[in-house]
Amino acid sequence: MNGNDRWSEAAPLVTGLLAESGYDCGLVGKLHLSGTAGKIEHRPSDDGYRVFEWSHSPRDRWARGMNQYVDWAKSKGAEFGGREDTLLNSTPELHQTTWCADRAIDFIESTGEAPWLLSVNIFDPHKPFDPPEEFLTRYNPEDLPDPLFRESDFASQKALSNVDFQTECRDPKRFKARELKAAYYAMIELIDENVGRMLDALESTGQRENTLVIFMSDHGEMLGDHGLLLKGCRFYDSLVRVPLILSWPGKIGRGTINSGLVELTDIAPALF
Repeated sequence: MNGNDRWSEAAPLVTGLLAESGYDCGLVGKLHLSGTAGKIEHRPSDDGYRVFEWSHSPRDRWARGMNQYVDWAKSKGAEFGGREDTLLNSTPELHQTTWCADRAIDFIESTGEAPWLLSVNIFDPHKPFDPPEEFLTRYNPEDLPDPLFRESDFASQKALSNVDFQTECRDPKRFKARELKAAYYAMIELIDENVGRMLDALESTGQRENTLVIFMSDHGEMLGDHGLLLKGCRFYDSLVRVPLILSWPGKIGRGTINSGLVELTDIAPALF
C-alpha cells in the first residue's frame, strides 16, 4: 500500500497462516503493506516471517539499520547519491536485484526439514531505470520500437486528468522513451538471470521437485505508450497485463496457458 500508516491486524497474511501450520517463512526485499516514505515499514505482529531482509527500494533514503540492502552495499564500498539517492557505481554484483537473489539462495540452502515459503520481492523493473551498465549496453535504443503514441492521446489523457494518478501526457520523444525502454529491458534481463540462479539453488539442494514457484509482478510500466510513464490508474495492457507464472515439476503441466481473467488477489485463495 502506498499511503496507509499500517496494515490492519484484522487481515491475516498468508505467511502468518502458514507459520501457524509449521512453515518457515522468509522475506527478502519489499513488503509494502504500509507507507514507507523515509521510515521503516510497519510489520503486523503476526506476519509469520522468521527471516526479514527488508529493502523497500535501492535508494539510500532510510536511516542506517533500516534498509538492509543499502547497509550491505555500503559495507562493500558502494556509494549512493544523485537525485534518486541510488547506487553510483552500479555493477551486477552490487545491484539490489542480485542482493535479493543472494539472500534468497542463503535461505534456500539453509532450510531444514520444515516446509517453507520465501517471498523474494525485487524492486525492479522500476523507476529510476538504473540497470548495471553491463546489461544496459546489450540494448541499443535505436533498435527498439517507438511507444504506442498518436496526437489524439493528448486529448484522451486530458479528459482523464482528474482521475486518480498518472503522469502528464507528453510526446515520448521529450523524455527519450526508447532509452528508458532499453533500461527497462536491461533490468528485466538482470532479473531473469537471478531467477535462474535461485532455480539452480533449488535444483542443487534437491528441492526443485517439491517447490511451487510463483513468478509475478504487481504492475506494469507505460514506457511512453499513450504519452505516459510509470504506473498509474489506466487500464492499458502495458499496466495490467503482468506476468503470472506458476512452475511445479510434475504437478503443473509445462507450457500450459490459461487465458482466464485473474488478479493477484486470486493467488492466496488458490493456495489454500
